[in-house]
Amino acid sequence: MIRTPPITGRFARRAFTLAELLVVMGIIALLATLTAISVNKVAATSRLATGTNTVMAALGEARAISIRENKPTCVAFGVFRANSASDQHATVVVAMGTGRILNLNPGAGATDNDLIAEEFLPVDGVPVRRLPIGIKVAGPFTDYSSPQYGSADETWVTQPEFSNAENGTMLVVRFGPDGSVQTRNPALPANITPTAATDTAYASLWVDLDRDGLVDIGTTTGSSNGKYFDYDELLDEPVGDVVEFLAIYDDRDARERYQPAAWNPLTGGGTNAAEDARRADLTEYIDQFADRIHFNRYTGVAGRVR
Repeated sequence: MIRTPPITGRFARRAFTLAELLVVMGIIALLATLTAISVNKVAATSRLATGTNTVMAALGEARAISIRENKPTCVAFGVFRANSASDQHATVVVAMGTGRILNLNPGAGATDNDLIAEEFLPVDGVPVRRLPIGIKVAGPFTDYSSPQYGSADETWVTQPEFSNAENGTMLVVRFGPDGSVQTRNPALPANITPTAATDTAYASLWVDLDRDGLVDIGTTTGSSNGKYFDYDELLDEPVGDVVEFLAIYDDRDARERYQPAAWNPLTGGGTNAAEDARRADLTEYIDQFADRIHFNRYTGVAGRVR
């Protein structure tokens, strides 16, 4: 009987030990984690770039229309949400001035106007653009039509997140007939005296998104002008906050870094406290991570600032 000798030396086969298997599994898990992080980062960067490019295209189109038609145009940034269960998109609407001036909240006197606005309508043939989910547009919290109330252009404001019961802002970039960026209609007064000491007075613009000739303010009530600016319901058509520069940012990423519960009026201590917390957090985030868009002072041409 011939016996086969055992395999020795360099031909010997040896199984992996438990420790070696654990090391290999750990390396695989680490690589998978790093890959997932890298993919998510690339996807977020791509969404932000897409959003910025979309906004730039709309600004260029609006400026071209204003020059061609010799009329003021604007780009308004709002919100679209199909239903309460669907994701929310920031919208980009190109609109043109109609020449109609509205007295939205007249005072008690015959000549007292607490809130006047010029009407803009969406331009025929220009579709409403939607930004990628989570990408929003911010602008400085400055009202150039009421300089008596000061400014806070170091603070950023943006569209609300309705699923979090937030109150946001309809931001607007206004182009004059020559294509330059304007902070207000030069034909309207820059300073309006309110009829009530506790109220505010404005001359601004309003985009009639549904073209029904009515300023839709949802269920917001009260005598103050604030109800026309509040952007807390999907069907609102708030008076715009006219700005002269923009920031495009990843709101989804910001919400992962902060505590959005503090931005909700129901859990954040009321509307004013929630708005203050949201503005403070987002201002910190936007200053670090957003794409910035500024405009040439003389021509109105938009440019991206890194």
